[in-house]
Amino acid sequence: MFNPKPLAAVLLAASVSFAAPDAPRKVVLRGTLSVVQEDDFEHQRTVRVHTLFDEATGERFTLRLRAPDARLKTGATLVVRGTALGREVELDAGSDALQVVAAADAPALDARRAIVIVADFADSAVSCSDAQIAGLMWTGAKSVDGLYQAASFGQVSVPNDIDNNGQPDVVRVSVPDVVAEACDAYAWAANAEAAAQNAGVNLGLYQHRVIVLPGNVTCGWAGLGNVGCSGSYCRAWVKTCDLQDVYAHEIGHNLDMAHASTDTNNDGTIDCEYCDMSDIMGYGGVGWRQFSAPHEGQKGWIPSNKIQNVNVAGTATYVISPLQANPATTPYPQILRVQAPVTGDYYYISYRQLQGYDATLSTSYSDRANIHRYAGSGYANTKFLAALQDTQFLDDAQNGFEIRQISHDAMSVTVQLTTTCVHVAPTVSMSPARQTGMPGQELAFVFSVKNNDPLNCGLQNFPVSATIPAGFTFTQTAASLDLSPGVQGMVTLRVTSPASAPNGDNSLSASTTGGSASAVYAVDSSAPTAVTLTGSTSKKGMVSLTWTASTHGSGISAYRVMKNGVQIASVTTRSFSEKQPTVAGTYDYTVIAVAGNGTTSTPSNAFRFTASGTSGGGGGGKPPRR
Repeated sequence: MFNPKPLAAVLLAASVSFAAPDAPRKVVLRGTLSVVQEDDFEHQRTVRVHTLFDEATGERFTLRLRAPDARLKTGATLVVRGTALGREVELDAGSDALQVVAAADAPALDARRAIVIVADFADSAVSCSDAQIAGLMWTGAKSVDGLYQAASFGQVSVPNDIDNNGQPDVVRVSVPDVVAEACDAYAWAANAEAAAQNAGVNLGLYQHRVIVLPGNVTCGWAGLGNVGCSGSYCRAWVKTCDLQDVYAHEIGHNLDMAHASTDTNNDGTIDCEYCDMSDIMGYGGVGWRQFSAPHEGQKGWIPSNKIQNVNVAGTATYVISPLQANPATTPYPQILRVQAPVTGDYYYISYRQLQGYDATLSTSYSDRANIHRYAGSGYANTKFLAALQDTQFLDDAQNGFEIRQISHDAMSVTVQLTTTCVHVAPTVSMSPARQTGMPGQELAFVFSVKNNDPLNCGLQNFPVSATIPAGFTFTQTAASLDLSPGVQGMVTLRVTSPASAPNGDNSLSASTTGGSASAVYAVDSSAPTAVTLTGSTSKKGMVSLTWTASTHGSGISAYRVMKNGVQIASVTTRSFSEKQPTVAGTYDYTVIAVAGNGTTSTPSNAFRFTASGTSGGGGGGKPPRR
């Protein structure tokens, strides 16, 4: 939960400082994660910062990750191991360097309760009036609340006056900070929230805390937003108080939406972080517009029955209704989605018109088929590729399809999509990778094949052939596999070595179209090593045996427990107990190891028990000479 108890007290800039140690130190920290996306629209720069609030001390540490991790969202509980230098922690290289103890919950798609806290610094006030900010958020003819309602078709809103005091949820406070001090968004937020609470504001009513700062603070960004909104609350920071799309953009980060980027040459590399201006998750300062098709699909605002997935090769014509139209009344799908077979991401094709919150959308996007690429789910940048006019097309030879706009009118756009099957190499494996058998023994190996083709390739036949050592024989359960995209199949190879095969490793393999895998048949006629047996008796009338481990190239499958040469048990552990024999006589216990290839060891040393024939039993003795 992103609400560590000591947060407000710890982060008050006037009362707490964090002194860096003289030298790096190893740390193990457990705490709550806050992930913030910094937005520097002016310089087309962004960075995602991961901050951990240590639950033991309340200190906050910036985590230096070794690689991106999609599990990391605001509100997750982590345990991290690494080296701390001041308030930065570089994670260790081991697999246990970062453990997600509790994942962050996805933000619910419902009424998102937000408060705007306007923080006037000691030497600089926020230039926008409370009424101006309320207009951008709620009371204007167009607002952040209105945008989210329109884009989600009523599924998400940012309602006004949560505290029912008859006023917009905007509170202006004074904080002791000055604009020349180092950029510290968390400390400023804590000061502003403390001041709001002192003024009688119940912050517990709100899921989103939007902190508006003076525009001349020393930070290089225009806004910040927590990535995700798990727990009791999340934050957005805005220092461009007059830009409506910055408010909407940062709340979009709270709702798990990443940036709207461009890749105009469709090479898989982002050309510009914010340059898709058809989406509110692009540049700030552009004005109102809605979200692109990938974000509408990611959030589930366009229902699945209005998203048409193309999964058949060939040429077909599709009619698409406008993206902004109400899905309940549109006669056609609103998103056409095609998987790219090489990279596994998806093409999204949609139609935008100048209406509603898209009334001022650039004509570079309106009345055109807009084409984007996106991972298909999760927090990842969307990439705008092109917006087609009639007769224009986008050709992707690598992925085997062409998208062409045929015509458009006020109600729809017609596109022609030509797809060809571009086969992707299957994933193959052989299991187990190594087995040991005696000469003449049959061993089973399983050859697995997974069809990695895109959906439009349909059913594919994978012939399976095997190569085995000279003199070996084999059978296989099937000559080929018929697999649909994404489906895995298996063929079992039963391989028998010659009866005269010498000890040693023998390679075998199986192959299919686009892949092969190998394994080792190790011939080993040797016996497993003998074990050393230890025995004891107890007053409770038990004989207890333990023994050392046996070894063999094929592994040990069992241990046979013998009494006077007769097997009385077969166990996989290295211990055995039974009640003491009551019939007078001498009883010699031994253990024989059984290897995976079926060979057996010589018997162990014996543990002798002598029974007197009375109820008290007898006693253990020295083993007989062997």
